[in-house]
Amino acid sequence: MGIGRILVPTDFSRHARAAYAPAQGFAERFGASIDLLHVWEGLPSTIPEWSLRGIDGPTIPARDVLRKLAAMEMELLLTELRAGGMTVHGLLEEGNAWRAIAKLAERDRYDLIVLSTHGRSGVDRLMMGSVAEKVVRHAPCPVYVARAVLA
Repeated sequence: MGIGRILVPTDFSRHARAAYAPAQGFAERFGASIDLLHVWEGLPSTIPEWSLRGIDGPTIPARDVLRKLAAMEMELLLTELRAGGMTVHGLLEEGNAWRAIAKLAERDRYDLIVLSTHGRSGVDRLMMGSVAEKVVRHAPCPVYVARAVLA
């Protein structure tokens, strides 16, 4: 099996960092490209769209603010990873994380998904669910899951 394209979902957390080194290792070994993906969740459909008003400035829809914050976080992360020698591109999607990851992986024909897991168990897992687990079940390609070990 050839690996040419690697998708690495991130939520910008410390846990997400566990996936970056394995993704880089796969990319180097197979000569693959890496796309870092952040899926930001829009506003729940149960609440009306809201806006922010700057001082003497225009009203800005909250959806635009969330998108802009995600883009800023992505640029900071890409700058950091590139400074460390990683060749990586960034992608932003809006929606449910596991669904957006699986859909993008299928649509753009990724060969591998590398992601981390928070390692939740018990009540936390029951309440929060597991994005990693859902990606593994629904992804159209192999998934490598790196467990985050934080000190």
